[in-house]
Amino acid sequence: MSIDSNIGVPIFKVNRHTYLLLNENIGMTIGQRIRKTRLEIPMTQTELAEKVGIKQPTISELEKGDSAGSAYLPAIAAALGVSALWLQTEKGPKYPIKSITPKELLLITAYREATDEGKTFIEMACASAPKLPGGK
Repeated sequence: MSIDSNIGVPIFKVNRHTYLLLNENIGMTIGQRIRKTRLEIPMTQTELAEKVGIKQPTISELEKGDSAGSAYLPAIAAALGVSALWLQTEKGPKYPIKSITPKELLLITAYREATDEGKTFIEMACASAPKLPGGK
């Protein structure tokens, strides 16, 4: 969390939506946000391009900053599981559903893309997984 001192009193940096901004996200470009999020999942540029329906060099250009933006940003955001507003402007929450993690998103995506047999296997694995106390 970033804190600035103002006459010895710590002041938290917040954006206009009052979400606390982390140092790592302040001043990031669209390309940096795409790359960082893509690597968190993890997903290759080629995999992201295929999900969005564009070519891999387009993703590479965005990540390098060779391209300032794209009409495909909403589709890229959806493929990465992040808010399109956050991806484009860095404002608002990163994840549309605040409680979902990149690993959870990966599992959901794998389930949705699985065959019926694969879905049954995933469901059986989930049913037999040990549960945390309190049902969490």
